[in-house]
Amino acid sequence: MKALNDKIADSLTRHQERQALLHAVERGRTARAATLAEWPDGASFRPYVKAVKEKCIAVLPELIDQFTQNASQRGASVYHAASGADACNYILALAQEKGAKLITKSKSLTTEEIELNHPLQAAGLEVVETDLGELIIQMAGELPYHLVFPAVHKTAQDVAALFREKTGEAVSGDLEEIMSLMRRTLRPTFLNADIGITGANVAIAETGSFLIETN
Repeated sequence: MKALNDKIADSLTRHQERQALLHAVERGRTARAATLAEWPDGASFRPYVKAVKEKCIAVLPELIDQFTQNASQRGASVYHAASGADACNYILALAQEKGAKLITKSKSLTTEEIELNHPLQAAGLEVVETDLGELIIQMAGELPYHLVFPAVHKTAQDVAALFREKTGEAVSGDLEEIMSLMRRTLRPTFLNADIGITGANVAIAETGSFLIETN
C-alpha cells in the first residue's frame, strides 16, 4: 500500500501532466457532444451496442468456434492461445520461422496487456508502434497513461522535444509539423516491415472477418 500511496503522492505533484490530462478530457467531451448533436438520435446507439455485446457474451464459445471455422475457410490460420505467455511464444516462433526482422504494430491493447514487445525485442527483433500515441510512449520508454489516449499527459512541446531527441530532426511544437515528421519517419517502416500486428475492434463470426475502427 505504501508504494501505491507514494505513486499517488508523486502524481499529484505533476501539475503539467494534470493540466494536460484535464484539457484533453475537456476537448474529448466537447468533440463527442458536437458529434452526437449532428447524428440524429445518436445517444440511442449506446443501448443498442450494449445489447449486442451482452447477446454475444452469452454465446461466446459458440461464436468463437464459428469465427474460427469461417476464418479458416477464408485462408486464415487461427491459433487459440491458452495464456498471454503462450500468445507471445507463438508470435515469436512465427516471426523466427518467417525470418522477420522488422515488426510494425497498430494499436492493440491486448499486446500491451501481455507485454508482447519484450520477448520480441529480447530476441533481436525491431518492433515499431505506428499509432501516434503508442509511438510517443514507446520513444519515451513509458507505459500508456490512458486506456484510449496513451500519451494524453504529453503536451505538443513535450512531443516535439522527444522527437527531436529520437530522430535528430528539428521540429517545433506545431501539430502539423509533428505529424509531417511522423509520416516521413513511419512510411519506410510500413513499406519494409516483415510482419504487421493489429488488434480487432469487432470479429464477425458469420464471415470469419474482423473490423478495425479508428477516428
